[in-house]
Amino acid sequence: MASFSGVTTLQSAATATGNGTALLLDRYTHVAVQVTGTFSATVAFEVTVDGSTWVAAACLDVSDVNRTHKATTTAAGVFTFDEFVGVVGLRARISAYTSGSVTVVANAVGW
Repeated sequence: MASFSGVTTLQSAATATGNGTALLLDRYTHVAVQVTGTFSATVAFEVTVDGSTWVAAACLDVSDVNRTHKATTTAAGVFTFDEFVGVVGLRARISAYTSGSVTVVANAVGW
């Protein structure tokens, strides 16, 4: 079975609210997302099945020793998603913004 991977920038030094770029998940099942920057903002992780309706997606904050899942972050970090069965897209929407810049990069893998 072939292995695929894809790195996509979802937000590039963003300085306002916005949807950013969606990662198409047509052949991917697992995604790691890295949020970087110095900012006061909220990043909301969202997925879609139909390509137009986006809903919150819980992910694991890898720095959380309690292994808490959450659908938003207000801090830099690395977050992982597993088992995207039937989901066609993932985005990291900046839902609230006060200051600074936010970059979000996703690395997707699948078989």
